Amino acid sequence: KEFEVLADLIIYNYVVVWERTQSEDNIIGKYELHYKLGEGSNSIVRLAINSETGKKMAVKIIEKGDVASLARLDTEIKAMMMLKHKHVVRLQEVLESTTHV
Repeated sequence: KEFEVLADLIIYNYVVVWERTQSEDNIIGKYELHYKLGEGSNSIVRLAINSETGKKMAVKIIEKGDVASLARLDTEIKAMMMLKHKHVVRLQEVLESTTHV
């Protein structure tokens, strides 16, 4: 019970900070991007809410790099689209801009 209260406080603080920095740059397609959930060497994972359904999901944002990076990214996307396992996050959709995937 105490853990849940602490988790709620942490999430509330993220939401407050997020709302202060919200802009139109935080909308990708039908997804409203919220606070950062994590990051890797070349990507950031953010909480996103589908504006049509209200469903929460994680969005991985990857900066486009050179041709070799794009080839690795293409391989990762294809593998994730085929992968279906109850303990692995499933790829729902791929969106692309001029600078990010």
